Amino acid sequence: MKSLLFVVSLFSFIMYRASRSDIPLKGTWDGSYRTIEKKMDLRIVFGPGNEVQLYSTEIDNKGKAVGTYAVKRNEIAITCIWPDSDSIPFIMKGRLNSNQNFVDGNWESADKTDGNFYLAKTVSK
Repeated sequence: MKSLLFVVSLFSFIMYRASRSDIPLKGTWDGSYRTIEKKMDLRIVFGPGNEVQLYSTEIDNKGKAVGTYAVKRNEIAITCIWPDSDSIPFIMKGRLNSNQNFVDGNWESADKTDGNFYLAKTVSK
């Protein structure tokens, strides 16, 4: 009976640790995203409460895109929208590397524009 209780407890602990997201995303990440025609630089700031702010060199006078992010194990999904009346939401899905300081993946907007992206965590000095 003790061994069964131990096995169940160990299994529960392993499942709990596997489902936790202690990934240190908070802070500034720089990178770029691409379409078929061009490449644009971007900066993403991961904040508290799973909030995200995205800045792009391509988008002039639109301020920042705002949205949310979710992390499950080493996969991340970022959903954003630019703050104007004709904005189209977009989602970025990618994978974190084992050092948890680099993400690459694909993005797609609601109007079916798509491409790929990468982000690297900015080191504070």
